[in-house]
Amino acid sequence: MADGATPTIVFHRSFIVPVEDLRWLMWNGGVLAFYWAVLAYCYVNSVSPINASDTQMYLRVNLIKVVEGIIWAIIFLPTINTNWRRPSDLGFTILYFLGLVPTLIIFGLADQLRSTMYTILAGYLAVYIGCRVPIRIPYIRLLQGGRSGIYLAATGVLVVAAWFFTHADRSSYNIDIGAMYDYRTDAVGLFDVGPLHKIAAWVPKVLNPFLFCFFLLRKKWTLFTLTFAFQLFSLVIFQQKSVLIPCLVLPLLYFAPAGRQARIWFIFSLAASIIVCEIFYEAYGFRFFLQFWTRRFFFVPQFLYFNYFDVFQKIGLVYFSDSLLKWIFHYPFLYPPGSMVSYYTFGSPDINANTGFLGAGYMEFGRIGVVVTGLIAGLVLKLFDRTVSSDIPMWFFSVVAFSPFMAMLVLQNFTIAIIGTGGVDMLLVLMLCTNNLDYGPRAKRSVSPGDEMHSG
Repeated sequence: MADGATPTIVFHRSFIVPVEDLRWLMWNGGVLAFYWAVLAYCYVNSVSPINASDTQMYLRVNLIKVVEGIIWAIIFLPTINTNWRRPSDLGFTILYFLGLVPTLIIFGLADQLRSTMYTILAGYLAVYIGCRVPIRIPYIRLLQGGRSGIYLAATGVLVVAAWFFTHADRSSYNIDIGAMYDYRTDAVGLFDVGPLHKIAAWVPKVLNPFLFCFFLLRKKWTLFTLTFAFQLFSLVIFQQKSVLIPCLVLPLLYFAPAGRQARIWFIFSLAASIIVCEIFYEAYGFRFFLQFWTRRFFFVPQFLYFNYFDVFQKIGLVYFSDSLLKWIFHYPFLYPPGSMVSYYTFGSPDINANTGFLGAGYMEFGRIGVVVTGLIAGLVLKLFDRTVSSDIPMWFFSVVAFSPFMAMLVLQNFTIAIIGTGGVDMLLVLMLCTNNLDYGPRAKRSVSPGDEMHSG
């Protein structure tokens, strides 16, 4: 072996695996095992006992399916890059660790149908194929570039803030997190004026996170403090706890080490947050964090994957008659799709049972709908890879993209997520803000050769 050469283990003439990659494969396996154990323990010990009667999160352990789920998680582990180099790497980390892994845990611990689970696996594989297959998508750049993204984001935030302070009834301000569902209808109705309701939906998910990340990057501390405080105040404006997600994700990613350690840091941080929620519940009987974080993001959408299959297999498919093809097909049901699932699953249409494309794709065109929607989702991730400049630090993009990616890949119907909750807007803002924009010395220091976010 020549001096300085990377040591390798040779299994076959055509299969050479660097020792370094084997080491990182072991790290990935350890991270997956730890994360799986934490989620499974929380489901068995707290999530299922608390929610079984209300949301049917039963504990019906099938050991064969538990082992089967672990095997499938290991098989799909190589789809996750060890480095976060492209926007799609963040997307696959979210889809795998917050979408697929909890679903496989539910598959075994709640004894769900194997046919449904395999269709979900096919949908995940379709995302990978759609994103990684060598389809030529041109690099997309807008001529404006420069500070256009900043002006666009700032304008949206100022318009929404001005409208709220001039039209909201101050007597209805609510800061009780537990009562936000009671105030949400009025909060949404306040912005139901022309295109303002779209802008208002984008502000806490995309526009304002972009602003406070940019000001943090450039060390504009006064502007950063104002925009970050506005993000916290968005809890009062929109009565949605999810607006706090960028605030929670920011320190996890900003202080994360660069390169391969970034994703491992992030997954361990997710597991640590779940453990903290469990400690609050077990030690003090405090359920809020457990219900808001662990149950809401790691188990509710994933359980609904199976519920969507079950309900629309019985009552018939939608064929996009609720969205894209409503001018062709008549929507056949009394309630919206989420309310139909709620009605047949929980006995009441009042619960808005939204979930991601791995479940909601079935209601459109059956099992083929899951695969087709997965292919489209993969192409959208590839479009982000070809749009976002390699100059933007990965932590910056991840904070801005985390909520829309969660909505697009895990939490909501794909069509609604990409059009209605920030997907298109995020793409436009990033196209504008990443052209000819100086990210300053912090960006140059935080991105080293081999660790940068490539656009190709």
